[in-house]
Amino acid sequence: MRNANKVSLVCAIIVCALAITATAYAGFRLVGFEVAKPERQMLPGKALRDLQKSETASISVASLQIPQSIAPQVYSLAAGVGAGEKDIGFILFWDPEVYENADKLGREVAAIGISGGDFQGTMILQSPKGAVVASPKGLFTPDPPLWYGNFSMAYDIVKEAFDALESRKSILTTDESFKMDFRKRITINHDKESGIDVTMIATVFNKTGAKPEKKIFPGSTIQYNENNTVILWGYGNKTYELSFDGLVKYDAHIDNVTKTIYASPMLPFAPPIHHLAILCGIFAVLMLVFMLGKNHDFALSSISSFLAIVLAGGASLFLDGRIAPEIVPLVCLIGAGIVWTVPVLLFSISFGLDLATGWYWLFFALLSAASIVSKIFSAKWTWISLEILLGIITLAIIAFLVTKMRKKATA
Repeated sequence: MRNANKVSLVCAIIVCALAITATAYAGFRLVGFEVAKPERQMLPGKALRDLQKSETASISVASLQIPQSIAPQVYSLAAGVGAGEKDIGFILFWDPEVYENADKLGREVAAIGISGGDFQGTMILQSPKGAVVASPKGLFTPDPPLWYGNFSMAYDIVKEAFDALESRKSILTTDESFKMDFRKRITINHDKESGIDVTMIATVFNKTGAKPEKKIFPGSTIQYNENNTVILWGYGNKTYELSFDGLVKYDAHIDNVTKTIYASPMLPFAPPIHHLAILCGIFAVLMLVFMLGKNHDFALSSISSFLAIVLAGGASLFLDGRIAPEIVPLVCLIGAGIVWTVPVLLFSISFGLDLATGWYWLFFALLSAASIVSKIFSAKWTWISLEILLGIITLAIIAFLVTKMRKKATA
C-alpha cells in the first residue's frame, strides 16, 4: 500500500468525501423518519348505550353558523355525547336546497366533529343503524358485534359526501380544528401456493390509482382491497384512524402520521434504525478485524457496502413521490451501489486492491437481498437472521486470526 497511485488516491478521496456527504444526509433522513413514527394505541370498542355523556360545561369558543334546516339533526347528534352548540367544530352535510338530495331529506348530516367539552376530537358519523361515536374515550357503536358492516355503511356515507363537495351538492362547515383524510390498505401476497401474505398500508386513497393486481417483485403480487379503507382525522396533536379493525389513536399530528405510518409499504429501503445501528457495529468490527489481518480488500468492501445500503434507504425516502413508486427500490439500490463503487474502485487502483470491488458488490448484494426479503416476509426476523449470520462470520474470522497469531508466536 506504500506505492499508491497518487492521482487515483486524490480522486478517490474527493469522490469518497462526496459519497460520505450524500450518505450522511441519507442517514439523517432515515433517522428522522424512524424517530418521527408515532405510537399506535388501540382504543376500546363498546356499545352506544355504554357511552357516558359529558357533564362539563362547554369552553368559551365561537359556535359555527349552523343552517336552520339541519340544526335539529346536528343538535341531536351532539347531544349524544352531552355536547352543546358551542362544542361543534365540524359539520359535513348534504345541501338541503339541492334537488338531487331529495332522497336524503331528514338525514342530510353525514358527520359532525366535537371541538369543545370533554369529547374534544370526537367524530360522530351517521350510519343506517344509528350514530357511530369515535372519541378519545373509545369507539361506541349501535351494534359492536356487527361493526364490520356498520363501518362500511358509515364510510360510504361520509366518503360520498366528501366527494360531492366539488359539485356543491354537499357542504363542509368547520372551525378548522379538524383535518380529514381517507386512505386504503393493501395486501402483498408472496408465493400464493405457500399462503404467505403480509398486510401493509398504502399511499393516499385518491392518489394510488390502484389496479386490482400489480407485480412488485418476482413471485409477489399487490392486491388492492377496495373495501379495506380507513378514515383519518386530526384534532390538535392527536390523530384518529377508524377502520374495520376499530378505532386507533396516534399521539401525533395527522401530517406526521400520514408521512410516517402511511408511507409507501416498500419504503424506506433500508433496515429499521435499531437494526441499522447493530449492523453498523458489526461492519465496523469486520473492518477492524480485516485491517488487523491486513486484508484491506475486505475491510474496504465491507464498510463501503454498509454505507451504500444507508444511502439507498435515504434515497428511497427522497425519491418517494418524485418518480414512479414501482421503480424506486431498483433505482435506489443500483444508484447507491454505483455511487460507492466509484471510490472503492479508485482506492483499489491506488493501492492495488484487486478483490475490493468484487467483494463490495457481494456484501452489498447480501444487504440488498435482505432489504427486499424484509418487505415480503417478516422484517424483524429477516434482519435478525442477517445479524446472526454476520455475527457468526465475524467471530469465525476473529478466531481464525487469533489462531494464526498464536502459531506465529510459537514458531
